[in-house]
Amino acid sequence: MLSAKALKIVWHDDPRYWEWRHRHGSRFHEVAYLIEVCWFSVSGYLDCRMPPGAYTVSFRLQLNDESDGWSEMPVNFLLSTSDGQHSQSQRYLNLDGDEDLDEDQLELVDLTSRRVVADDWMEYDVGEFTTMSIDEPIQIQFSMKDTEGNHWKRGLFLDGVVIRPSYLVPHYVSEEGE
Repeated sequence: MLSAKALKIVWHDDPRYWEWRHRHGSRFHEVAYLIEVCWFSVSGYLDCRMPPGAYTVSFRLQLNDESDGWSEMPVNFLLSTSDGQHSQSQRYLNLDGDEDLDEDQLELVDLTSRRVVADDWMEYDVGEFTTMSIDEPIQIQFSMKDTEGNHWKRGLFLDGVVIRPSYLVPHYVSEEGE
């Protein structure tokens, strides 16, 4: 897992937009907390060697009671690798149920790509990639962005990015525990 501090967060160093806070259930001492932005962009990369297999990349997030603006525009998730693998999707991050979304927006709510993992933290899958040999280095690039809508967003905690073998990805569990 990579911490939020290892990621490129646009305006992360401006206290008007982002703060670093302790958050219960985080895997790290501090997480990034989004106060408010209209141009949301988080990205990162990892150079590594991994045993052959399929791997899933996920952002570990939490929205609080003050969160707003996440049903205005979908967030773009992007994954690419140095050997040409590519995955892209758009999804809304709202967790209050999907009653605020219209029929066209509901098509961009992929419940199988988000899951509660612990202490109200959610994992949103960016995509999957495969490796063929531990001898071959690979660079993995990933991002989540909403840079087109100019809709203000707030109330998001970012713990970091999880990269794990796909067979270890927890199955979807709804917020109601179904």
